[in-house]
Amino acid sequence: MQFRIWIVLTPVTLNVILGLEEGADYFERTDALLESVNERVGEVEFYSAVWRCVLSSSAARLPAVQLVLRRFDRKKSTEDQLHVIGSDINVMVSDEHSVVDKTVRPLVLGMPVFEI
Repeated sequence: MQFRIWIVLTPVTLNVILGLEEGADYFERTDALLESVNERVGEVEFYSAVWRCVLSSSAARLPAVQLVLRRFDRKKSTEDQLHVIGSDINVMVSDEHSVVDKTVRPLVLGMPVFEI
């Protein structure tokens, strides 16, 4: 069963993340569904799918990043939570198709630069 879920993990995660809207009456159920998927496939594979969703859909970027931020425990060290990066760090930072390039660069380029 786990292998079957893995085959469709990214498309299923994408569709569920697109419905993850904070403040909606179905938010908690949707978040619980994502947590259930996370438990079934493992954290590394789950977060890899989340980052692939960020790359494939601009509509999924905000809810996906919010999901990661909600689940990232700021009290723990980063080394204890490396699963959040996923299985392929190149998806996060390597080229123009990376998560960093698609999410952070537009924010930085859109900010005014001030001289001190």
